[in-house]
Amino acid sequence: MANYCSNSIVFYSKRKKPLEEIRQLVSKCLGDRKLNSIKQFLKFCGLPKVANGEYCDGRDYFANCDANVEKDTAGYYLRVDTESAWNPNMTVLEYMLKEKYNGTVKMVYQSEEPGCEIYINTDKLGIYFTDRYVVDYSYQGNGDTYYFTWWKEAVEFLNTTFPKSHLGYEEDLEKASKKIIKTYNFSDKAGDYFNFNKFESGERIAIKIKDDKED
Repeated sequence: MANYCSNSIVFYSKRKKPLEEIRQLVSKCLGDRKLNSIKQFLKFCGLPKVANGEYCDGRDYFANCDANVEKDTAGYYLRVDTESAWNPNMTVLEYMLKEKYNGTVKMVYQSEEPGCEIYINTDKLGIYFTDRYVVDYSYQGNGDTYYFTWWKEAVEFLNTTFPKSHLGYEEDLEKASKKIIKTYNFSDKAGDYFNFNKFESGERIAIKIKDDKED
């Protein structure tokens, strides 16, 4: 069984109409369990060859969609959440925007799959997704997942939570993690764990697919 990657996507455009169309198609998928897949969404978008191609994983599905297209100072945006097998699998959605909307709709996303240590945030300007660091831990029955925009914020939190470690701002993520685990004697047998990760910008894969309208 595949590990599932949780993805939050924001589609944005200066025009409301294409985003409303995307919202309606996603809602159509969400409204019927048998139709709830990225594969079916791509077919609704008129891209059956993409849906049945190597870049589309049939296990990917929608988890949520905003009820309305929202407006901001730059235009309009729509947030959609998906669950995808192993990886974010955003290539087909980026291709769909290019083919169906000719670049007038763009997207950014934030993805997490802790089991595979995948943490991606493509929103470089931090307009819709501001998380840059994530701490996920359990120690002696206590713990949770915490998100931070700035390195300084993360270090200050860790120094408050694990004061014996005396972390410095100059330390990198790997050294800080090892220091905390060693100082506090994290034990796998006791169910302890400590994960400190940085959201990367992610790589985009360009794909070429024969025109779906061709025989």
